[in-house]
Amino acid sequence: MGGYHENNDLVIELSRLLDDEGDVGNGFERGLAILIDPNRPFQLGLDALSVYSLTASES
Repeated sequence: MGGYHENNDLVIELSRLLDDEGDVGNGFERGLAILIDPNRPFQLGLDALSVYSLTASES
């Protein structure tokens, strides 16, 4: 996991996923975990968000 002087901390974001409207299925309840390594940032281009049809102000 790296050398003695390297900071190996991770950021963990947990989100609960529910489907109250029943679009996915009755009783759908899951979780989403996102792990972020602040020591290895990456750049996300706005073109990657085009799949979601977001406007410029939403992205």
